[in-house]
This record gives sequence, structure tokens and C-alpha cells, in this order.
Amino acid sequence: MFGNPNSWIFRNVNARYKRQQEDICIDAFDADVSEGFDDSNGDFSETLVSFPSTQIIDSGGSDVMTYDKYLDALELFRENNVDLRSETPVLLIGPRQHRDLQDQNKLINFDFVSDRNLEKIQIEGMPDGTPVIVSTRLDLSNSVRDCYIWLPSGMMYVTEEDFYQSVSTRNDRNDATQIHTEHASGVVRLYEEKVIKIECSEVATA
Repeated sequence: MFGNPNSWIFRNVNARYKRQQEDICIDAFDADVSEGFDDSNGDFSETLVSFPSTQIIDSGGSDVMTYDKYLDALELFRENNVDLRSETPVLLIGPRQHRDLQDQNKLINFDFVSDRNLEKIQIEGMPDGTPVIVSTRLDLSNSVRDCYIWLPSGMMYVTEEDFYQSVSTRNDRNDATQIHTEHASGVVRLYEEKVIKIECSEVATA
């Protein structure tokens, strides 16, 4: 069983590995970015750049996730001279934001005479084709969920050590089976203008 990659033990370890990757990516979206070290004052201090407040939609999260917030993000991308024709942004939201979007109707039928019902937004992807990822690991503080929309070229994922896994028997632990896993990777934000944070209330009503 332990040598089978489809066993529940390996599946649990691999799931933990993927959750760790997800956490690394989420933390990097709005983390401080190092611009190098400055020794002009003799202290060789590191220069850190914070995530710009101008890249935050609804700072403080006074409202739930709405389609308008998504459009605000696209507008901000265009104000930053980001070419959305050559690259598709990705929207990362929590389960509550997924529900908030589902509860909203978007008019896509322009025949105002008809009595046909308005169609729901397809949450698997926004109407213009933007993919949507739902995660339970986004930061939640004071009932405000940090969501993100970004362009893949705005972030860089680097693997320092490939995923490695080994199985051994611990003779000092009554021959218990031990699974050892190693992996090293990191993520850095390359372009501020290609990453936007969308703060969303989880207690407000739409």
C-alpha cells in the first residue's frame, strides 16, 4: 500500500504539498518586495517595497464581492496600461465571494421587450472568459476577505528543489512507516500594476 502512489497516505501528503504551494502564492501577492541592499549608510540595510494602496479595490472591505468590483479591477488594469488582449487575468476568491457572485444577476439579454429571465453569471469563468479560482486559504481579518486578480506575467514562481518523496521504516518506532517529503520554492511579485487586491466583506449584504 505504501508503495502505491494512489494510496491514501500519498494522496494526503501530496494534498498537503499543494496546500503549501497555494499558501506561498497567496502570501506573495501583497507581500513586501525586496529591491536589494543599500550600504550607503554603512548598515547594509534591505530596501523593501510595500504593496501599493492604489492597487486595492474597496480598501477596508465595506461591500461584498460584486461584478462591479471585477469591472473596477479591469478598469484599473487598463489605467496601468496593461494589455488585456495578450494575457487573461485570473480571479482568486473565497467561497463566500463565489456565492455573492452567484446571487447577482447580470443582464446579457438585450431584448428588453421579452420577459425572459436574466441569466446567472457562469462562475466557472467570468462572462469575458476570465477564469475563477475558489480557495479557502485566503486571509480573513475582521470579516474582510482578501481576494486577488492578477496576470500570470505579474508573478514569478521559482522551484529551488523539486518535489521529492521517500518511504522508510523506523526501527526505533516499532517499525512505523515514515514518509519524508522535501520541496523548496518561492514566489515574487514582478509587476505591481499586474496584481490587484479586492477586499470583500463577509458580513455585509449585497
